[in-house]
Amino acid sequence: FSNGPSAAFNEEPSANEEPSTSLNKEQPPASKVLLQDFTPHNWIDIRKQLSIGASLGEIASHCLYQDRQGSQLNFLIDSGETSLYDAAHQQSLAEALSEYFAQPLTVEINFGIVEQETPRAADLREKTERLAEAVQAINTDPSVIKFKQLFDGTLDEKSVRPID
Repeated sequence: FSNGPSAAFNEEPSANEEPSTSLNKEQPPASKVLLQDFTPHNWIDIRKQLSIGASLGEIASHCLYQDRQGSQLNFLIDSGETSLYDAAHQQSLAEALSEYFAQPLTVEINFGIVEQETPRAADLREKTERLAEAVQAINTDPSVIKFKQLFDGTLDEKSVRPID
């Protein structure tokens, strides 16, 4: 569905109607975090800023930042998410984080049980929230409501995709 006039109704929005809510919610660029301010709470934002992909990106997204001891950053990855893990990921993640923080760092990734939200879990939650917002926006759109009433229709929610 588009936010423009519907061909079936051939209506123009009235001057007193508010414009439809946009589903494209652009996030402002996250500000860079300083090493001394690096915490488990901002690891998700930092991970989004790192230009890492492939298996390293997946491993980093499943990691939970625990703490820093000097120049060593300690992470925990859930034992159930280690199928792509390779010991070289520690060095590669250390290089990416050293570049991000502009100083040499080492990384240690330990296996265990992750009980807090990881970057991957946050991404899944955010996608679910955006999908719910998109479904809500479509279901409350006056043109869609009229269309559903006119044709006794329903929205196939599986067909809805948020605009990212």
